[in-house]
Amino acid sequence: MKNNNKNIFSENLIRLRKKYGLTQNELAKLSGVSRRMITYYETHPAEPSIKRVGKIAKVLNVTIEELVGYKELNVKLNDDFSN
Repeated sequence: MKNNNKNIFSENLIRLRKKYGLTQNELAKLSGVSRRMITYYETHPAEPSIKRVGKIAKVLNVTIEELVGYKELNVKLNDDFSN
């Protein structure tokens, strides 16, 4: 991932997870990616493996390209992060 896309990945991950009303724990269980890694991806400019990104993207109903910021998200997001 390009450096600026690392932050986009974190932002998209948080927005999409909250859009679907999922906790980090719930997303972890659904995707098979540990909660610890979900937390890390949300709080650090991480460079996850394509396998993990694919698992998360599938649960969040977006493409890998959309999740990591190479393509614009094709879903409406609510920027109210009250969760």
